[in-house]
Amino acid sequence: MPRLSPARLASVAAVAAAAALTIALAACGGSAATPAPSAGPTGIIRENLGSSLPGNATGERLTLWHYIIPAGSKLAPHYHPGWQIARIAAGTLTYTVLTGKVDVQRANGAQESYPAGQTIQLNTGDSVLENPDEHHKAENAGTVAVELLATSLLTDGADVAIPDPSPAN
Repeated sequence: MPRLSPARLASVAAVAAAAALTIALAACGGSAATPAPSAGPTGIIRENLGSSLPGNATGERLTLWHYIIPAGSKLAPHYHPGWQIARIAAGTLTYTVLTGKVDVQRANGAQESYPAGQTIQLNTGDSVLENPDEHHKAENAGTVAVELLATSLLTDGADVAIPDPSPAN
């Protein structure tokens, strides 16, 4: 049997994880139906791929998202009122940590941590773990759309992203 490269293995793992989450959401009574994607004023598309209220996280909602960030688009400074893991499925995202720190797992498996003030490039196959204390902004400075899959665990009913109130950001 041929060996998979680390990047290909990570890609296969991401697809398997997304499929497993969708199956788990359906088994938990969550919505596996795909609502119509929504596009914000910047043209960024956010599609809910499935959502559930897990029995072991009372009051929390687990959701799987698919984002498409067109070339030239910017995500305003914001934070998530819970935990989110995002994986770049295609393209390169320029990501700036404004407060706190962010943990990144590169496509090759390398683990990295970045404090406030750092701007990094997230490439295809990279994953970022965003915590509630970490504020950030991002942009697609490339010429092709960035696609990412994200799983969030947030208080049920909370907005996915809260604008950063700091005027300095």
